[in-house]
Amino acid sequence: MFLANTLLAAAWLSVGLPQGPTRPLTARAPHCTLPGEKFGYPDGVAVAPDGTVYVVDTDSTILKKISPTGQVTRLGAGSLVYPTGVALAPDGTAYVADAGNHSIVRIGLGGEVSRLASRGLVYPAGLALGADGALYIADAGREPGSGAVFKLSLTGRLQSLATGLHRPSSVALATDGTVYVTDTESNSILKINSLGEISPVAGGEFNKPHGLAVGAHGAVYVADTYNNRVQRIDSAGNVTTVTSGFHYPSGIAVDRAGVVYVTDTGNGMLKKINPTGVVMLLPEMAGATRPH
Repeated sequence: MFLANTLLAAAWLSVGLPQGPTRPLTARAPHCTLPGEKFGYPDGVAVAPDGTVYVVDTDSTILKKISPTGQVTRLGAGSLVYPTGVALAPDGTAYVADAGNHSIVRIGLGGEVSRLASRGLVYPAGLALGADGALYIADAGREPGSGAVFKLSLTGRLQSLATGLHRPSSVALATDGTVYVTDTESNSILKINSLGEISPVAGGEFNKPHGLAVGAHGAVYVADTYNNRVQRIDSAGNVTTVTSGFHYPSGIAVDRAGVVYVTDTGNGMLKKINPTGVVMLLPEMAGATRPH
């Protein structure tokens, strides 16, 4: 599967499409990780209020749903081409950025798959869901300088919020409506306010940042991919290292208790960081099921 996706990525490059905002060719781990479960190339991650974790496994072209007890359900099998990011609705509906199909896919509670949007998208890489149900999309574009952030309304209207970005790979929302974006190739974190004004939050400290998430008190957590660490940006713009020692971390999510979930992509692992900074693997998984 990895070889097949590598060839697919090469084919996209030949027609001017990006392989991905940050994907390092050397970040391939020997298949494996969590006890009882394997990841090919874990990327986007999201966590539900009940502790269920959703992980995009790009090379396996599926979305994995991991219950608090470690039970794994594979979603979207046969329907995704090159999935990257994921966002969750309050009712448990999952939305997946399928870069290979240039589209956004919705996966219902029973595992049913439907395609929401494709027109106007080039390489949707990251997703976030607004309080009004609208989806925010980081689209990496065809080359640096052609990236954009879009808002997809409930009626299907695709609105451009920002253009001219350098392969944005992730997007997150604060409670006040501020949109945060990792502008990967410019090594910076940007924010878009309610007026549509774009400004840098932080830069210089990052090397190909990928995933980001907004936690309690408005702190922004960033997977600083090529620096192999997770960074935290406080409300004053101060950047601190939460923890290091990863191998090309990509996706990141924060739950209500302040636990940070990270896809340690180069190691093929899913890890979590508790509020005291201790890094752990998720509990052992009992097995895997497919939706009926």
